[in-house]
Amino acid sequence: MKIGKLKLKNNLILAPIAGYSDAGLRCLCRRYGAALCFTEMVSAKGLIYENQGLSCA
Repeated sequence: MKIGKLKLKNNLILAPIAGYSDAGLRCLCRRYGAALCFTEMVSAKGLIYENQGLSCA
């Protein structure tokens, strides 16, 4: 699948689901084949205070 210049390995995409698409779910979806995962809305206040989020390794 291709979106603009971005080429994805497949067509599995996790949509931004309010209250559900947290870091844990995104990590699981990537592990089990999702080519693209979206996050929920990001808190601007959290960015200002440089809160550290979870990351998938």
